[in-house]
Amino acid sequence: MFQLKSTVLCLDSSDKTVTGIGIGCWRITTTKKPICNAGELDSIAKRVTIPLPEMLFGNNSLKLEHSSGIVFEFNAVDALELVDASPEAADKIKVACSEQWTKTSSKEHEKIHHVIKPYDWTYTTNHKGKLYQTESAANHYTSGDPVQFQPSEVGINIKKLMEPEPIGFHNELILFEDELADNGIAILNVRVRVMPTCFFVLQRFFMRVDGVLFRIHDTRVYHEFASDALIREYTTWEASYDVVKQVNRLTRQLKFHP
Repeated sequence: MFQLKSTVLCLDSSDKTVTGIGIGCWRITTTKKPICNAGELDSIAKRVTIPLPEMLFGNNSLKLEHSSGIVFEFNAVDALELVDASPEAADKIKVACSEQWTKTSSKEHEKIHHVIKPYDWTYTTNHKGKLYQTESAANHYTSGDPVQFQPSEVGINIKKLMEPEPIGFHNELILFEDELADNGIAILNVRVRVMPTCFFVLQRFFMRVDGVLFRIHDTRVYHEFASDALIREYTTWEASYDVVKQVNRLTRQLKFHP
């Protein structure tokens, strides 16, 4: 949870790739642009130490800007900088994949050597968004104020999110996507929904390695405009491919056998 201090903001952007809403003390905007071109990829490669995903939307972003000068942002480059670039990360994945694929066929096993690289080639990231302050924040926060989330027992008000409020603004952005050398998929996207009394953000990293593993990392951000608390929840989930298949099969059976 992060505690906010307030004045009023409005939305004013002449850039047609930027859409959003100004509501109370917040300016909430999404930037949605095409996939990165060669020049943009070269520039990003100077910051990110691993090979870039096949589809990188490096100019896409979601910004939650508060009138006090606090900004909470989601973008692809910050997320990729948190992908494990160590050879050890690749070795761990290689062991997990090898044990599974070896049980299938030698042809499939050859795929493993093709996709194993000296970094986490699944692009798994624990990025939870970037919280920072602009120069104007100095007028609202003292130098001793930590610009970071603090542990809290206060959670997201799920019941309130289920109320039938009109949606003032919503959008979804893909940040990056990769097919893992035709062995699955890794995708990072972010969604935002703004209602008259609150907003909700979900960033999801989804990864599937065919025949091996499913993995999901979710970051949820919630704020009620009548409150000074910005709430963030981070959850991770993973399960073997076989377990997920069994659950899906059981779910389909239950649909026809109430």
